[in-house]
Amino acid sequence: MRTNADADGRLADGGAMEDAVQEGDQIRDTDIVFECSHCGKSLAIDYRAAGLTIPCTDCKRIIDVPIPEGMELGDLDVSAEDVRGRNIRLRDALGGAQGRLKALEATVKELRSERAAQDQARMEHIERWDRLRQESTHLRKAVKEMSESFERMSQILSKSL
Repeated sequence: MRTNADADGRLADGGAMEDAVQEGDQIRDTDIVFECSHCGKSLAIDYRAAGLTIPCTDCKRIIDVPIPEGMELGDLDVSAEDVRGRNIRLRDALGGAQGRLKALEATVKELRSERAAQDQARMEHIERWDRLRQESTHLRKAVKEMSESFERMSQILSKSL
């Protein structure tokens, strides 16, 4: 008897199971298509899940994945060499992914630092614009007062002449 899939939907040999058929998903020739015996949800799952019990993606109740006609569970058994080879490839892929993760983390750190510097510069610009706006207001007021003073002086001079 084969073991059930784990909570992440992985088979004992590390292969991935397909989730319920979603709009736009591709059903491969090797997929097993069946309906949940409880809610009738149409499901498609990788052939390696034949004979397993899995939770339905809709009702979450446990269902048996049917074994296609003419298929033997022994057909799904993999050799130890295949498993070792897969493990080696997965370790290599994991190492590469960890390297990419470190590079991405460094990029995120750098971007956060740049953002902090830009935020600081933005705040300094806002403060500068506020000071310039205040100075501009004072200058306009001074120009208006000077204009009024010149107007009064002009009136005084015109009366005296």
